[in-house]
Amino acid sequence: MQSRRITALLNRWNAISSIIPIKGLRDKGSLFAFIGLHEDLSMGMLFILPGYRRRGWGERLERALTARVLAMGELPYGHVIEGNTVSMRLQQKIGFVPCSDKVFWMG
Repeated sequence: MQSRRITALLNRWNAISSIIPIKGLRDKGSLFAFIGLHEDLSMGMLFILPGYRRRGWGERLERALTARVLAMGELPYGHVIEGNTVSMRLQQKIGFVPCSDKVFWMG
């Protein structure tokens, strides 16, 4: 099921990237990682294909987008789903600190 989810996500790359500014990385022409900047300037949608994980690609993408947001004169931030310890460790590694407030999304 995960490979179908990944395939569907990668197939939606063009539709997503035309709406939200996204930086992506390719290996021999194939997309393997991306990160996006939402309308509210929150960073998100960081995704790395399983075969490319634990190689520093997520950190590089997040640092590049952080620099872009700072260059815009804005404060970089993002949302992490509670319990996503891998993402929390990455945020802390690059210098982000957890907010004391929790955000709840409803729809």
